[in-house]
Amino acid sequence: MNGADHPGVTDIYPAANAYWKSRRFHLPRLTSGRKWYRVVDTMLKNPDDISEQDREPILNYQAIYNVSPRSVVVLTGK
Repeated sequence: MNGADHPGVTDIYPAANAYWKSRRFHLPRLTSGRKWYRVVDTMLKNPDDISEQDREPILNYQAIYNVSPRSVVVLTGK
């Protein structure tokens, strides 16, 4: 979903890895100085697996996200 084209809408990037090895996902480039933040990563331990709204950690690397085996990740661009 591209929030840059629709004011008030957030970019959302879901990624699922059903493979038994980690997979590298190339993230779409965001516009206007927006950054990717991690909302969900099911491989992380509680309480880091799901972030509270407006407390999501910013990704250190904005171009690629490594998704762990058999896990789901949801990123948001803002």
